[in-house]
Amino acid sequence: MIKIGCCGFNISREKYYKIFNIVEVQNTFYKIPEERTLEKWRKEAPENFEFVVKAYQALTHPPQSPTWRKDPKNKPKDCGYLKPIKENFDAWEKTKKICKILRSETVLIQCPPSFLYNEKNIENMKTFFSEIKRDNLNIALELRRWDFSKIMEVCDLLSLIPVFDPLRYPENIEKVKNRDINYFRLHGLNKREYDYRYSYSEDEIKNLGNYIGTLSNKVYVFFNNTDMVKDAKKFINFIFKG
Repeated sequence: MIKIGCCGFNISREKYYKIFNIVEVQNTFYKIPEERTLEKWRKEAPENFEFVVKAYQALTHPPQSPTWRKDPKNKPKDCGYLKPIKENFDAWEKTKKICKILRSETVLIQCPPSFLYNEKNIENMKTFFSEIKRDNLNIALELRRWDFSKIMEVCDLLSLIPVFDPLRYPENIEKVKNRDINYFRLHGLNKREYDYRYSYSEDEIKNLGNYIGTLSNKVYVFFNNTDMVKDAKKFINFIFKG
């Protein structure tokens, strides 16, 4: 089963629901929305619409991260890097509450580029993920600038879903073929990896379909480039309408 959507509502929600059956919610990363807002989203969306929640930034991003500019009043003195500390456990509980209201099955945890592969971070992750209650949530983990073999090693150890861009790293597709769930985020193919100013060509959309067509499990595909809505629609047409 393939589910295709965008990273955030980049058109009106009413229009979005008519085109897509899934979204990766971005607001929840920067700031905890009010419960009534989340309840409104769930109520107005079709029954089978899926919300994937991007976990609150306190889990992953330390206080000095520029992302905190959007929520300075709630910035903890210490947080982030998946450390097993109260502030991070609180952030996880807040994220789970969001997931419960939206009836989410999957949550994305996105770590910053400054979260490096080292013994300290690995040990912190082991402790953090062993102590939290997952409440049956699937957890996808995006680790930037890590060697993919290290990402797989950590995700296998901690029962997490590795996140990567299959068009930029097609060699990784074969390595995830046997996983129950795959999670892909597409940021564009500019020289700089996270330069989102990009529009995918017809050939690139076709290549994406060919790569993902080899997978028989559940697949999430989220476009995160400037032309995400147009490109996601093109990919839906390629996959489901031939």
